[in-house]
Amino acid sequence: MADIESVLLKSREGIRAFFNSIPIPTYVWRYINEDLILFDLNTSAEEFDQGNIASYLGIKAKDLYKDRPDIVEDLYTCLREKKPIFREMDNGYQAIDKLKYVSVKYGFVPPDLVLVHTEDITEKKEAEEKLKKSEYKQRERIKELVCLYGISNLAIKSNITSDEFIQGTLELIPPSMQYPEITCVEIKYGKKKYRTNNFKETTWKLSTNVNINEKNLNINVYYLEDKPFLVEESHLLNDIIHRIEIIIEKKKAEANLKKLNVELENKIEKRTNELKESQEKYRSLFDQSMVGCSIVKDDLIIDANQVLLDIFGNNSFEDFVKKSISDRVAPASKEAVMKRYRKIQNGINVDPRFELKFLRKDGKTIDVETIYSEIFIGNERHIQTIFRDITESKQREDELRLHSAIMTNISEGVYLIRLEDEIIVYTNSRFEEMFGYNPGEIIGKYVAIVNAPTDKSPEETAQDILGILIETGEWHGEVKNIKKDGTHFWCYANVSLFDHPEYGRVIVSVHTDITTQKKVEETDIGKLTL
Repeated sequence: MADIESVLLKSREGIRAFFNSIPIPTYVWRYINEDLILFDLNTSAEEFDQGNIASYLGIKAKDLYKDRPDIVEDLYTCLREKKPIFREMDNGYQAIDKLKYVSVKYGFVPPDLVLVHTEDITEKKEAEEKLKKSEYKQRERIKELVCLYGISNLAIKSNITSDEFIQGTLELIPPSMQYPEITCVEIKYGKKKYRTNNFKETTWKLSTNVNINEKNLNINVYYLEDKPFLVEESHLLNDIIHRIEIIIEKKKAEANLKKLNVELENKIEKRTNELKESQEKYRSLFDQSMVGCSIVKDDLIIDANQVLLDIFGNNSFEDFVKKSISDRVAPASKEAVMKRYRKIQNGINVDPRFELKFLRKDGKTIDVETIYSEIFIGNERHIQTIFRDITESKQREDELRLHSAIMTNISEGVYLIRLEDEIIVYTNSRFEEMFGYNPGEIIGKYVAIVNAPTDKSPEETAQDILGILIETGEWHGEVKNIKKDGTHFWCYANVSLFDHPEYGRVIVSVHTDITTQKKVEETDIGKLTL
C-alpha cells in the first residue's frame, strides 16, 4: 500500500512538473456548486500576471470577471457544450495593471474542468495597429499626391483659362481630405468666388491665403460635421495655394508675352512693308549670285541664297537656320576662328577674306573661302558674307602634291599610314611587290606588320620611329622589315608627315630595299675580321 501511495505521489509530482513546464500561461477552472472556481495555474501564468493572480485562487469566475461578462460566458459555454473556444481580446484580469492583448483558447477536460491557455499577442497587436496607422497615412498621402498631380495636369493644358484652372483645382481638394464625403471648399480670388456644390460655412474650418498680382487668393475648407483637420492637411492646403500662385503668375506672364509677340509681329510687318520695294531689287541680285550669300543680324541668319543652301547640303532656308554659321565650323578650323574673333574684339584689323573648313549637313568636311562685309538695311547694321566652295580646288592641290611626292619616289615602295590610329591606308605597287602582298591586301593593317622583330618588338620599332617623326617632322634610317611569307630583309626608309585630302594627317614612308648592300657589307666586315 505504501508503494502504491509512493507511486501516486511521484505521478502527481511529475504531472505538476509537466504542468509548470508548459511555456503557455494556463489556468484551470473547476465547476463546484454551480460555479466555476479558479482551481490552479502554472508558472507561466504567474509570470504573465506578474505574480498577482495566484492570490485569486479559489475565486469565482463571475467575481474575477465581473466587468467582463463575455469571458464568463465563454467559460460556461465551453463547460456546457464541451467544445473548444478561441478568442482574441484584451486581458480581463484584475491582477494586471497594464493592458495586454491575448489569444485565448478554452478547452473542456472531463468531468468538470475548463483549461484556459493564454498567449500574449500584445506586440503583434501593436505592430498591426502601427501598420494600420501607417497604411492610413500612406493612403492620405496618396490622396494628396493625386490632388497635386491633378493640379499639375490642369496647369499644362495650353488653352485653359484662369477661371477654369481655379474651378478644376477646387474640385480636386475634397477627395484629398481625410473625410471627402463631408468636405466642401470655397476659393476666393479678388472679387470672384468658386464653391463646391455642397458648400456650406461651418465652424470646422481650415484656411490659407496669399496675395497674387495685388489680388487676395483665399482657400477655405469646411467639414460639414465635427471632425478634426490633420496637420498634413494644413500643409497640403499651403502647398496647393502656392502652386496656384505660381501657375497664375506664369499664365499672366504668358499673356503678357503673347501681347508683346503680337506687338512685335505688327512692328515686323510694318517694317517689312517699308523695306519690301528695296528688298525686291536686292533680292534679284542676291538670288542670282554665282556664290553663296548670307545676311546675319545679331548672330541670327536673316537670309541665305540657294547657292549657300547647296554648299551646306540644306533643302530649305528653314532647315538651314536651325544651325548658326559658327556651329557649322569644322573642329580643324575652330581655333583659327577663335584667334580671328579675339583680334576683332581687340580692335585689330583682319583680312575680310578667310579660308576655313565647314561641316555640311551630311557631316562631310568642305573647304570654303569667305568674304564678309558690313551693310546697312535701313538704319540697322548687318553682316553680309560671301561663301565660295573651294573643296575641289583644295583637293586638286593636295592630290597634285601627293602625286608629286609619289612620282618622285615611284621606283621605291611607298605607303601611307593614318597618323590618328597608325593604320595603313595606301600602298603603291612597288611596295606590295617588295613585301609580297597582293594589291590592296595590306590596306587596313597596323603599321607594325611590316617591321621584323629585332632586339625590339615590331610595335616598339614603330613607336620609336613615330616619336621622332612627331618631334622633328621626318625620319630617315635603316629598318629591318618582314615580308608576308616571313622573310626578313633590310630597307632604307624616308618618312615624313603629310595632310591628305581624304585620309587627313598621314605618314608617308618611302622604302628602298638594301638587303643586297647589307649582305655585301657583312661579307666585307667578315673578311676584315679574318
